[in-house]
Amino acid sequence: MSESSIASLLKKTEHYDKDERYMATSDLCEALKKHALLLQSQSPSSKVSDSSHPTHFIIDSESEPKICNAILRLLHDSSNDVQAMAVKTLRILVTCVREDPIVTIAQRLSSLILDPTKNDLRDVYTIGLKTLIQTVPMAMGDVVSQQLAERLMDGIRMDMSSESISSSSTATPPLQQDKSVVQDIVMKCLELLTELTTRFGALSFMTRQHLVMLQVVMRQLGSESEIVQKRAGQTIGCLAVVISDALLGRLVQSLWMQIEQESNWSTGGGGDDGRNECGGMLNELEQEETVRKWKARRIDEEDVASTSLMVASAGGRNVSGKRGKFKNTMALIRTMCTIAGLVGHRLGQEQIDRLVPIFLKFCHPSNALAGDDLQMHQDGEDDDEGDDDDGQEEKVGTGMRDVEGDVDDDDDEIDLTDHNNEEAMKLANELKEACLSGFESFVLRRPVETQPHLHSIIHSALAYMRHDPNYTYGDEDEEDGRHGNDDGDDDMDGASDGNGDDDEDFDADEEADDEYEDDEYDDDDDDDDDSWKVRRSAIRLLTAIVNAFARDPSKLWTVEYAWKKNSKQCTTVAGALVKRFKERDENCRVGSIECFTNLLSNTIDAASTGNIVLRSPDSMDVTSSASSQTVIDLRAKFVPIIVKGCVTQLSAKKAGNRTKSAALALLSTLSRAPGGIGDKEQIRTLFEHIKSILSGDTSSHSHTGNKSLKLDCLHFINVIITSPNHVPQDVMSCVMEQLLTELCNTLQDNWYKITSETLMVLSEIPILLAKTNATKQEKDVVADCLYHAIEPRLAVHDADQEVKEASLESAGSLLSILNDSLDPQKIEKLLSLILLRLKNETTRAASIKTLAEIVKDGVDISIIIDDVVSELAALLRQNRRSIKQASLQCLEKIITSSALGQHQNIVGSILKDLSYVIVDSDLHISHLSLQVCYSMLDVGIIPTAEINQHLLPAILNLSKSSILQDKALDSLLAVLEKLVNVNAVVFQELLVALKNGLLTVPESQNNVGATRQSISNIAHCMAAITSAAPELERNIVVSDLLSSIESFGNVSSTSSASFHIQLALRVAGDIGRRVSLGSIPGVALRLQNIFMNMFGSQVEDIKNSAAYGLGRVAVCSKPEFLPKILSALEEKDQKQQYLLLSSLREFIHCHQKGYGGEIASSIPQILPHLFNHLADKEEGVRTMVADCLGSLACLEPAVILPHLQNIANESSGGKCHATCATVLISMKYAIAGKCDTLMIVSYMPTFLNLLNEEDLSVKNAALLMIYSAVHHNPQLVLNFMQQTISPALHELAQLKQERVVDLGPFKQKVDYALPIRKAALSIFSTCLDKCPQVMDVRGFMPILALALGDSEDVQLQAHQILLSNGSRYPNEIFAFVDSFVEPLEKTMNKKMGNKKGAELERATEWVKSAVRVMVVLSRVTDAMNCRSFADLVARIRKNENFKVMLKEVDDDGVSSA
Repeated sequence: MSESSIASLLKKTEHYDKDERYMATSDLCEALKKHALLLQSQSPSSKVSDSSHPTHFIIDSESEPKICNAILRLLHDSSNDVQAMAVKTLRILVTCVREDPIVTIAQRLSSLILDPTKNDLRDVYTIGLKTLIQTVPMAMGDVVSQQLAERLMDGIRMDMSSESISSSSTATPPLQQDKSVVQDIVMKCLELLTELTTRFGALSFMTRQHLVMLQVVMRQLGSESEIVQKRAGQTIGCLAVVISDALLGRLVQSLWMQIEQESNWSTGGGGDDGRNECGGMLNELEQEETVRKWKARRIDEEDVASTSLMVASAGGRNVSGKRGKFKNTMALIRTMCTIAGLVGHRLGQEQIDRLVPIFLKFCHPSNALAGDDLQMHQDGEDDDEGDDDDGQEEKVGTGMRDVEGDVDDDDDEIDLTDHNNEEAMKLANELKEACLSGFESFVLRRPVETQPHLHSIIHSALAYMRHDPNYTYGDEDEEDGRHGNDDGDDDMDGASDGNGDDDEDFDADEEADDEYEDDEYDDDDDDDDDSWKVRRSAIRLLTAIVNAFARDPSKLWTVEYAWKKNSKQCTTVAGALVKRFKERDENCRVGSIECFTNLLSNTIDAASTGNIVLRSPDSMDVTSSASSQTVIDLRAKFVPIIVKGCVTQLSAKKAGNRTKSAALALLSTLSRAPGGIGDKEQIRTLFEHIKSILSGDTSSHSHTGNKSLKLDCLHFINVIITSPNHVPQDVMSCVMEQLLTELCNTLQDNWYKITSETLMVLSEIPILLAKTNATKQEKDVVADCLYHAIEPRLAVHDADQEVKEASLESAGSLLSILNDSLDPQKIEKLLSLILLRLKNETTRAASIKTLAEIVKDGVDISIIIDDVVSELAALLRQNRRSIKQASLQCLEKIITSSALGQHQNIVGSILKDLSYVIVDSDLHISHLSLQVCYSMLDVGIIPTAEINQHLLPAILNLSKSSILQDKALDSLLAVLEKLVNVNAVVFQELLVALKNGLLTVPESQNNVGATRQSISNIAHCMAAITSAAPELERNIVVSDLLSSIESFGNVSSTSSASFHIQLALRVAGDIGRRVSLGSIPGVALRLQNIFMNMFGSQVEDIKNSAAYGLGRVAVCSKPEFLPKILSALEEKDQKQQYLLLSSLREFIHCHQKGYGGEIASSIPQILPHLFNHLADKEEGVRTMVADCLGSLACLEPAVILPHLQNIANESSGGKCHATCATVLISMKYAIAGKCDTLMIVSYMPTFLNLLNEEDLSVKNAALLMIYSAVHHNPQLVLNFMQQTISPALHELAQLKQERVVDLGPFKQKVDYALPIRKAALSIFSTCLDKCPQVMDVRGFMPILALALGDSEDVQLQAHQILLSNGSRYPNEIFAFVDSFVEPLEKTMNKKMGNKKGAELERATEWVKSAVRVMVVLSRVTDAMNCRSFADLVARIRKNENFKVMLKEVDDDGVSSA
């Protein structure tokens, strides 16, 4: 766009027609966007520092002022649309113009905002300036802040007319201005200052202004306007994020001093001392933190400093009487809560200890009151208790009430305990709400520091959860009378004793419930009553407490609190939450139900880990298993009351859908507990209400037919049906009686989610029916009903994908289980529809799954078998791997079942398609294909021609692959054996073909390791078919092998003879693992000589193959070979010892896999030789010995473990470090090999004591053992974590033993403790995944911070821990994120030096890992609220060197981490 075009647009912006102005502004905005894109392609310096832009840019330097003036003019255009477009254009403009125009715009907008005559357009100017602050480049932050900070503070000072604080020429004197105008200006300035602080608060200029801004803003906490107070509190919260720790500490101290001062004023105490102390403190802060540049202003501010934070002082400028003082107290507490929420992690123990008691003054449990309490008082009940409580209330509630005799005649005086005074109640409720919110912040942000005060906080939350002085529920008096003699044994009032009276109590109160339903919500519309906000805050606080006790919530079920005024009745947190299900306000009611649902879910999870025992109705005796655990009798004491409360909510006429959904969610969670939701009667009662919701019956229960509520009902039904905690007969009976017909009718709903969820429920009904002793008639009824409901949905072509898949699953369930109850015509219809879905691409996967299920259960699909097999075979040629996998699994089930019938001939035709997918590029698909082939051969389908033409070439090609392993190798061996057994191939031809595969290995694979693996795989195949061959042919093969080995002399490592010798040795060993070769005359002696001679070969691969073969050939020929191995071990040849131990290891491993029969008789022969080498000087020999002992421990733990324990005791105390280390490594192997848990756990203390050994190798071995236990079997170490393992881990994770080694030309620092630190950190990481319940995450954070500054390998471990656990432990990480900043920044700024190639790539990945950690923490935690971390993120993102790396991290999907 040319300059003339820009000039034309600018001229049109002055047109009289608003449409012309709008279009011109829009075109100008588009031109600026193009200009911004051009600027982004240039170097950063060209954006702001050049005096003129290149000629090809759309806008030149001369046009910039004109555009800025035009946009400023359009901001106060008469058309709102034009104003909005001007604001949009401003957002683009500030990113692509130089510094001077932006400064001009900022000055102009700020002046307009401070102009009292611009009331109508002040909102527009505020939006414009906010847009500028949000979008201006960070490089201009200091300049913009310098222009705006002082102006905004002048605007905030405008309401201080009597003090004439501001002398700035930019501020209009407010003396004659209307209060509402001044208030509006102050509000806008506070809002803008908040934005400015959020964006640029950590920059240098703003940092110098922190103290002044705090003084100015905190003055507004004493404003007459409550909305100004709130806005000021928010601004102070934003400042708290960026101010220094010292200033934050002074800020918090100032706030709590003023809150305490307000408390004294409200009781008639003086406040001069506190005010003078606070003023002196701020003067000291000024001297410490104010820059010389602001000395002139400091002279004026010093007069304010002494009073600016004491906003509620006696005789304050805007307040009078107790009303104003109380408003100020509320503002102070609300501000303190905001600070706690944003920077609670920076508050220390001393500050928490000071603030919690102050807050408790204003929300003490004794001041909570419900309408029932007032009714009791009016009736003259509990007078003595009331007198005692009143005295206590006067003692502790000094912040809430006036002491008798301290009442003056001030017209503004308010008795905050006068429950008949609406204004007093409103002020008191707001203050209580703020205090409870503050407690919530403390519990969430500083759980450890809040722990000493948690009992008092919970007590307060329980009391105020029922704070409802304007409403009487009418049933609490009855509860007090009925349970007034409780001795505290029960966990909640009204709980059953578990002796069968639950149902009677449940039914006896039905009439009372009906009456309660009618008037439960009559007072919901009381607009003047805001006590519900207090209750809501209390419930939110309890929710935070429940989350804090997530790992062990036992105290919330057992510890009791007196929660009612003038009553000694106590309750637990769980009991109180259940009682509050009757709450009249829906927000509070839903909050109570959801809070209890969280508590119940946490409790069930804790029970699964063994922290809590949930007593089930059929296992009441838990004395032995729960001696040291909390036992919760959930079924007897809670379930009836919970179900009763949920039924009440589901049946209430005026209850909202949110309440009913919350009740259903609670019942779904309860179904996971032992005993579920109760017996048949309780299930029937619930299903009655579910039925009315599904039917949309509004005549009797006032259900709205809300679709989301219906969906919740269906999910609940699914949970009940699938839960193992209910009696299947009871559930099925209730389903058939009440829900089956209604569920089938629900399928007519037009919302696909309801339809699909209903189908999923219907798919579970046959499974439930199969668990019962249903009669044939009942099965026929259910089958007929399900068929007529499912078949129409299965036949629909244009249904949603979820509905199609759900209909296939339900049809499969119906056919699999109720096949005998369906007519042949119905079966044929369903099968034809399933086949139709199989041919459709979108429903192909679900159809294959359905077919596999019905075939597995023996359903006759002969009418469609030809089409199904052909279709599945064709799908093997598809590129979608998931379809291939499902098709192969389905084919295997079809072949192994009786589904084929007389159609077996069609299966042979698929061998050609199978051969295409038997390749080493996808070993899992190859494994599944070979399984299909094996199944064909196993059932007698032997298409010889197809096998030789298609299958055999694919098998031979796969057999020589160097990457063939695990399941694919096992399946290949099974197919080869089966081919020989059924005579599908000629044995000798197959043997020669396999052996010839060796000839192509060196030509196609140059890698030595790959060649070795190929030889090993061919050997496995040859041994498999030889073992399956007749004995005569097997003996001939063995003889040929021995002759071929003996015919070769000394060979080189690269000759083909070497490969043939390795192959022969391995084949002999693998054959000996399966059959006994010692029984063949002369073979044993020849093999012994061959193997021992090969130990002296110059080729390492031949020696290893000889060791491998010797160990395996001894498996089935122990008398002939084992004594030779053991006797040779005692010879002095160190190299042969290692090879012989390798043979012994193979011998033991084969027995672990089930070959060779029992080994117990051979252990006494083996152990002495292994013990002789426990302290061998060669580490490789010791490792081999440890492997053997560990494997033997898995086979015979009762024999091996006592020996290892005795050796450990004898060698500890520094006697033999090598022996101790070997024993520990052997335990590592034993644990990894799944040694018996009950046997090994009793020996763990002995081995864990070796952590205290001084030798580093022993410590490292102990850590490796612990890591193996945590990874493979955490139960072994759970009981030793807190007392033994965790303290040692914390110590060893910080251990360093550095030594400088002189290498001649240079010196190198060596840290011998580095492996120990790496092992310790690995254990921490695995504990977080496997057994987080034993981890002190907060105690681990300092260790993690040190690891971030350790060596490269340790740092990478620490990075991975943060990446994987950032979303799981956000609060714990957030509390220590400040300590992560320095090591992360040091890593990211690591100099690469002269690194090249792989070394440079590794260093780059190291730095990138640190960047990834920074990005993840900034997104999944509240780390950006930490000033130092936010500064780090800003510096890194501003650094051009990290732009590419940051983009790569974002592209890697870090945002989803």
